[in-house]
Amino acid sequence: MEIKLTDKQFEQLQIELIKEVIHKTDNSKKKFIDVTVVFGDINQQPPKTGLVSICIANIVALVDHPNSIVKSDILFNTGRDHFFCTSTVEEIKQMIKEAENNER
Repeated sequence: MEIKLTDKQFEQLQIELIKEVIHKTDNSKKKFIDVTVVFGDINQQPPKTGLVSICIANIVALVDHPNSIVKSDILFNTGRDHFFCTSTVEEIKQMIKEAENNER
């Protein structure tokens, strides 16, 4: 089957294909959140903390710790790795939602 396009139609087709590739590339960019995590002994007063950037695609679970210095635990797809965070699960969910909606 042969399809004949005018120069204008061919140009429009190229533009649409380029737009589609750019859109797919933008959507495949990894999204990150920045959280404050506790390093070392979580019972140390004051605990040692630091800011860590986490790829949200690697997060598999959030565990709530409401009555602790550590407010939550972020579990990763490796099964062994996790971070104790000073943010609550709800705060982390909000950060993830904002990162997913960010169109940078």
